[in-house]
Amino acid sequence: MSPETLPGHAGLAAGARRVVVVGCGDVGSALARALSEAGHRVRVMDIRRDALDSLPEGPVGEGSITPLLGDGTSEADLLAASIREADLLIAATGSDADNALAAQMALHVFEVRSALCRYDEPSGRALYGELGLTAVSATELAAQAIMDSVRGA
Repeated sequence: MSPETLPGHAGLAAGARRVVVVGCGDVGSALARALSEAGHRVRVMDIRRDALDSLPEGPVGEGSITPLLGDGTSEADLLAASIREADLLIAATGSDADNALAAQMALHVFEVRSALCRYDEPSGRALYGELGLTAVSATELAAQAIMDSVRGA
């Protein structure tokens, strides 16, 4: 079944996805912008209204990014973000524990097809793997990029 024929996907271009991003700090807002530019529909949730104010006005006005005041670990707030229609949840708050919980809820409570989880504490990698979560460490990505640059220099 293609994305445009799935329930809740009317009006989306082929290959476009409905994404819920939890956390609208530097990482979350950059992800929302990039996902929107790639043609995806993005709902961005944060507990701080001022964080949501940093989202780009154009995509927000056009409806490709929808800011939502809410907590990604709250079942009611995830439902308000249309989590049941989402193809992907990206948990990108500054809290490893909140990210893990939001991703687990998306996968196991709401049966979202895919969930990605940001983590900062490198020792958390094994735990996220044991929980069956796809997790990305900004620290490890930065270190890898620097090492790649060193090797190429």
